[in-house]
Amino acid sequence: MDDVHMLIRCADCPIFNLSLSSIKEFFYLDYQVSPIHALGHVQEDLQRLTLPLSLAPLHNHTGPFGSNTSTSILLLNNELDPVCPLQNAERLRVLFPGSRLLIQETAGHGVVTDPSTGECIFKLVSEYMNKGTVPEKPVMCRLVCEVFAKNCS
Repeated sequence: MDDVHMLIRCADCPIFNLSLSSIKEFFYLDYQVSPIHALGHVQEDLQRLTLPLSLAPLHNHTGPFGSNTSTSILLLNNELDPVCPLQNAERLRVLFPGSRLLIQETAGHGVVTDPSTGECIFKLVSEYMNKGTVPEKPVMCRLVCEVFAKNCS
């Protein structure tokens, strides 16, 4: 990770108690939410926890989170997201009444529209952007093609 990215991550995270027991607790909780994320980011998280910076952004929202919004929110998440596990996306959805969760059946962070997802993501995001409508319940957009398929268009 480059220095600028690390600086932004450090400024965005809360100030931690740097005792050994608190670091162990942090990794334990991180692993409970997502073993994939916890194992993949141990070094990065350790750097972030122990970096000797005392800086904070000028405008940092620390809560409360959640609200009744005038427009429903359409949340997009991958089924296997190492940065925002599906259970966290569901927790966020609950905080905003009337919001809906659109799940893409794939791994990785960041939902994209590509041929393997078919029309599902594109159609629902277009309806949301053009009409402000959200599905009645959470939707799983299934893959049309296998991951890394040669003849997928």
